[in-house]
Amino acid sequence: MTTYTKSFPGAPTSGLYAFGDIVTDSLGVRWQCVEAGIPGKFAPTFFSAASLPGAVVGTGIVAEEYGSGTFHFTKLTLTAKEVTVTDALAYGSTQLYDFPEGRFLILGGMASLTLAVPAPQVRADTINDNSTVDWALGTVAASNVALTGTMVDLVAIANEAAFAATGNGFGTAATAVLASSAVFDGTATPKDMFLNFGFSDATDIDADAIISVSGTISVVWVMVGDF
Repeated sequence: MTTYTKSFPGAPTSGLYAFGDIVTDSLGVRWQCVEAGIPGKFAPTFFSAASLPGAVVGTGIVAEEYGSGTFHFTKLTLTAKEVTVTDALAYGSTQLYDFPEGRFLILGGMASLTLAVPAPQVRADTINDNSTVDWALGTVAASNVALTGTMVDLVAIANEAAFAATGNGFGTAATAVLASSAVFDGTATPKDMFLNFGFSDATDIDADAIISVSGTISVVWVMVGDF
C-alpha cells in the first residue's frame, strides 16, 4: 500500500494505482483503490469526528486504518515488539492500542504472531528450550498464567511451542481468531487492547525475560456510539 496526496477534490482521474493505495484529496477526503488500474477504481474512506479510529500505544507497531463512517478495519503490524515476562509471575502484557470512547461491536479479529528471545539474552538462562506459552489479545492486561475472561476477549487464546531447541530466532507463526462477534462498552472508560502471555509451567522460565513479537493483528469493528 502506498499513500498519495493530490491538489484537487475527488477520486484520482489519472495515474497508475495498486489495490489498497490511499489518496488524500485537497479536501482531506481519503480515497482507497479497490481495483488496480489506470487510474483504477476508488471508494471514499473517511472517519467522522464522532467515529474516529483508535490510537497505537508504544513503539514497534504500525497501524493501518480503513473504513467509512462507523465501520472500521484496523490492522496492526508488530516488528520486534518487546514484552517483559518475569520469573516470579510467569506472565506478562503490553498495551498495543486504544479504542475510542464509546460502545462498539467487534465483528471479527485474527492474529498471526511469531515469538523469539532476543539477544543478548541467553535462552538457557531465561526461557527454556521448547517452552510453550499461551498468548491472546484482551481488553485487560494479564493477571495470571491462566489467560481467561477479559484477558482473551479480543482474540482467543493460542498455544504455541514458540521457542525452538536451538538459537534465539523466530519460531513458526501461530494464529488465533475471535470465536464470535461481541459488544464492548467503552462509554465510561475507553477500552484498550493488550497482548497477553502466560506460561502455565512456571519452570519454563529461569529468570526475567523479554519476548520479541512480530506479525499482524486485524480487527473489524463498528462504533455504535457514545452517551
